[in-house]
Amino acid sequence: MGFLGLEEKVTWGILIATYLYLGGLAGGAFLRGSVAHILSREDRSYRVFARSGIYVGTVAIIAGFIPLLFTASGVSTGLVAAGLFTPLIGTFIPRLCPEFRGMLNRVTELMKVEKAVENFDIPLIIGEIILVFAYLLTVVETRGFATVVSGVLSGAFWVGFIVIGILIPVILWLLVKLRESPKLYQPVNFALIYLSFILVLIGGFALRYIVLFGETALSFTCQHL
Repeated sequence: MGFLGLEEKVTWGILIATYLYLGGLAGGAFLRGSVAHILSREDRSYRVFARSGIYVGTVAIIAGFIPLLFTASGVSTGLVAAGLFTPLIGTFIPRLCPEFRGMLNRVTELMKVEKAVENFDIPLIIGEIILVFAYLLTVVETRGFATVVSGVLSGAFWVGFIVIGILIPVILWLLVKLRESPKLYQPVNFALIYLSFILVLIGGFALRYIVLFGETALSFTCQHL
């Protein structure tokens, strides 16, 4: 017997395999584009490689709309990760990108950028929860549904994804909105935003864990019908 009392053999469908392939391809393309962008400061000929990496990565992400839920979550977590690591890179690796270090000294501009990240991410978070429940409704009579909602994965679903990854970030976003006037740029507002970024990343991981093992339970059910 394996995880969750299922067989040792884990069965994932072609959609998951395709998504993982395209996700890895997109990540590799963007990494190549990022490295080329850094090198283009010294040699402008690298700019074409930077652009091709961005174009290929974008097309791969769009093509990976097989599981739309994963795509929405990927965009959300990628967005907040970029916002979260902007000050960290500027503080600990300032030579990697001097502009990051300079922004740390311009608090108003930094808060404007981070608030924009959070404002873009909130609709993605809402979209995620709609997609999750839409997906669950399609498998409501299966063992996978019971496993996620009330079974062994229920803690990861309700606490890890719904509470930590969805509800608390939205509440923190509302708190920042309420504190906008008259003192938006207080340290506590930065803390609230960065905490919400961290929680969204945790929720994104919980979502993938739930879906992959939920799919395993669903596949096990289908094989024994």
